[in-house]
Amino acid sequence: MFWTGPFTDKPYLALLSFLYTQNLGLHLDDEHVDPNVCRPKFWLWINPGPAASVPNPNAMRDMFEQLKSNPWASPFLHPRFKDVIHFKLWNTTEQLDSTPELKDDWRRLGSRFLFSEGHAPKDAPDKKVGSDVSLDGKTTETHVTYNKMPVILSDLVRFVLCHRFGGVYLDVDMLLLRDWEELWNY
Repeated sequence: MFWTGPFTDKPYLALLSFLYTQNLGLHLDDEHVDPNVCRPKFWLWINPGPAASVPNPNAMRDMFEQLKSNPWASPFLHPRFKDVIHFKLWNTTEQLDSTPELKDDWRRLGSRFLFSEGHAPKDAPDKKVGSDVSLDGKTTETHVTYNKMPVILSDLVRFVLCHRFGGVYLDVDMLLLRDWEELWNY
């Protein structure tokens, strides 16, 4: 799962649904855990800032300080969840450079669409999003130029994380209702 911004009720509920529905073996102590049994892990990738920002050398420490002070996130830092919930720092540059299929081209192409900051290319028209009818019966079209960066970054994160690490990607607004154990090994 990927999250940008302050930790809120959305990732909180997603993590709770994972803890309540999956067979995690949390009731077992370390001596009774079978090393041959695969247990699911939840990786929550957190983006600390804009994708185009200069990497902060203290980003990991800052991320955990913010999580500790956040009432929605701090319960998941309990040692009981250390092998189940992993908070990961998302760094766009590092992830793209670590993906062989992207590392040679993303910088050359990236400035065209990754870091648009909401500015449409000069030759691209505004997107028509609807029309309004005024009281005098005249129709006017409604146009908008929007920041496509969040959508592009979200799609990029899905691709890169599943490609590099495997697993299942979930959006933050998804809640698990059942244990996924029966899907393993298919």
